[in-house]
This record gives sequence, structure tokens and C-alpha cells, in this order.
Amino acid sequence: MGCSIQAPGVEPLKNWAGTAWAYERRRFEDVTEQVESVEAWQIVCNQLGRGRYTARSDRLTVGRITITRDCIDLPIGQHTLSPSGRVSLFFPIRSEDGWRVDGRCETRDVVAMRQGQTELLIAPGSRSELLHVEMPADLVGLDGTLSIVQSRAIRPADAALRDWLFCLLEQAEAGIVRDAAETAALEDILLMRLLPCMAGFSLISSDTIRRSAAIDLLSRVERGLGEVEDIPGTVGALCRRQSLASNELSSATHAAFGQSPELWYRIVRLNGVHRDLRARSKGLTVTRAATRWGFFHLGRFSGDYATFFGRHPRESLKAN
Repeated sequence: MGCSIQAPGVEPLKNWAGTAWAYERRRFEDVTEQVESVEAWQIVCNQLGRGRYTARSDRLTVGRITITRDCIDLPIGQHTLSPSGRVSLFFPIRSEDGWRVDGRCETRDVVAMRQGQTELLIAPGSRSELLHVEMPADLVGLDGTLSIVQSRAIRPADAALRDWLFCLLEQAEAGIVRDAAETAALEDILLMRLLPCMAGFSLISSDTIRRSAAIDLLSRVERGLGEVEDIPGTVGALCRRQSLASNELSSATHAAFGQSPELWYRIVRLNGVHRDLRARSKGLTVTRAATRWGFFHLGRFSGDYATFFGRHPRESLKAN
């Protein structure tokens, strides 16, 4: 799962001081571009809202620690598998329509931790912003083989840490350069401030996020669609093909995305066509991509695609 799309250099990258201290800003004009920008993570992403997709990612590397700020303008649905041997802290900053993590709605100010290889379905709303800190698990004395996801209410000390991380990103964006000695000292300071935040999580906690059977069901269904050529054109046909109960699928799509199964399935199929067009395999045409994903009224499909993605399907096919 995933796409082999290389993100275009819409804005010149800013990099300083080699591997010890490095900063870059990237802009994305398609959801498939951002998928490939996160190293070592396995991500499959669908655009859930109508319009031209735009996003921005600011990334600062301090030694072995990476600080990333992602800003995305449209709602998305994202299946993610984090890399083994690493640990991440997440600070959801804002989202106009809220956050859903494996069907669990996050309505409060939280900080989350992912340890080891964990699989999640994340659905942020429009104009979402996320701060992400990632490092090797052994750097902070954690077991990188354990797969744990936790979320808890943010504390004053966490908020102060979050604000300081933003300051570091702003300094890097402003062009501040740090030599190897300064970077090593700053990495040590980062660790000292990150450890108390991580200590606020327990290995056995009622706040541990667990994947429900409904979320696993959606993940299996979407993976299965990418592996066949004759994809059903309706929810009813999908349920018959995969021996699904319609109420089971409805419960899953409402929990994960707040959507009816009909709307969810249409969006999944439109995104499937979009990924195929962006991948641009040899001999691919708009007609072949559309009919593969169960769209046989091509005039209506082109109009729906243009309305949803803000571009004609032929534009997506030629984009690469």
C-alpha cells in the first residue's frame, strides 16, 4: 500500500549544517505527495473533503530527534503503520471538524505517544495542524519492540514543551545555524524535556488506544480493493462480494469517519482512481482507471472527480 510519487520542489528547500542540524519546508499539492514524505512510515491516505488539496510540512532534525509540524487544509483519512524501534509524541494543535483515532473522537487537548510498530486509522478534519516529535526508542530507554499507543490530557508542562518545540522550528525557519557542538547540547536538552512528558504515560493505562473490530474491518476492505481489478460499483455489491453485513459496514464507517457507507465507499473509489492516475502505470487511461474502480458512466464520473479533487482526471494523469 502506498504510492511511489516524489514530492515536487514547489518551494526551495532550506538545509543547514549537514546531518546534525537540518531544516526543510515542503509544500504539497496532492495527498499522494505527502504520503511519500514521511520516512520509514507506511501510510495510505485518502482525501475526504472536496477541493484542491494543499499542505505544508516543516521538519527540523536535531541529532537523532526530528520535530515536524504538518498543516493540512482538507479532511483526510490516513491508515498509518509506524516504524519499529522508534517512539513518537504527537500534539494535535487544531482541526475544525475534530480528530478521530481508530474511531475514537478526541475532543480535548491531548498529547499522544506511539511506541514501536503500531497501526492506526486517523481522520483529522479540515485545516488540521499537528506537531510530531520522533526519535529512536533506545535513546529514551524504551523497548522499541513493544507496540503501544496512548493518549492523555495535556498538562501545563506538556503545553510548555509544545510551545518550546514551536520556537525551535521558528528559529530554524528564520535561518539560525547551529554547529555540531551546539546541536549535541541541544539534543541533550531536548531529551531532558521530553522524558518527563513520556513519563506521564503508563505501560498499562486505561487511556491506551485499542483498535476495534470495526476499524480492522475497514482496513481489510480497503486493502482488498487495491488487490483486484473488478471493483464493485455499489455498497450492496461490495457487501455481497466480501460477505459483509450492511449494518456492520455502516457501524464501521460512522465510527471511523462519521459517514454513511455509501458516501465512504464513493470517496474510497474516487481516491482509488486518483492514486492510479497519479501512479501513471504504462498504458493507463482515464477510462481504464475509472472502470476498474466501478465507474462506468464516464461523463458523470469526470464531473464528480473534478468537483471532488478540483481538477479534471486528465490533469491528474498528466501531473507526473
